[in-house]
Amino acid sequence: MEIEAKFRVKDFSGLEKALSRAEFVGEMSEEDVYYDLGKEDRVLRLRIRDMDGRRSMILTLKIKKNNKGVMVVDERECEVGEGIAEILEGLGFKQFFKKSKKRRTFVLDGVSVNLDDVDGLGKFVELEFIGDQNDGEIKLKEVARKLGLDWDERIVDTYMAMLQASERKAIKPEKPKKK
Repeated sequence: MEIEAKFRVKDFSGLEKALSRAEFVGEMSEEDVYYDLGKEDRVLRLRIRDMDGRRSMILTLKIKKNNKGVMVVDERECEVGEGIAEILEGLGFKQFFKKSKKRRTFVLDGVSVNLDDVDGLGKFVELEFIGDQNDGEIKLKEVARKLGLDWDERIVDTYMAMLQASERKAIKPEKPKKK
């Protein structure tokens, strides 16, 4: 299982000292396109992730559970190539969402620390641990503390949910003013 928590930050400069002991994994741009069968409940979702415009992409099936204030995700991934979008659409899947971000990844005490700059949302620190949920939550809390992040300020929503809420808010019609 993947256990994750994210935190909104103004910038990444304050994290540099805390991450000086961490292993730098890499930096990349990611574009995610989400597909489902067009049903209201959106139980079955697939994501195609294109990293730095590579010809090969990652197809991901995510099954999410919000449990005790952390996101728990059962994930299945495989590398795919060009044409996967057409195959999904031929099977009845419909594209319903797209997002882009720039990500720098570090590993600190067995936890992936992602510094994400998400188009349309801003900057976030996303902590990810793969393993047992209880161990994961303990590890995430420890790393959050080391990075100076307030555990009580964590965000459980996905970037997709936050972007969709932001879009709904942006297009919400103004109420007429009372005279």
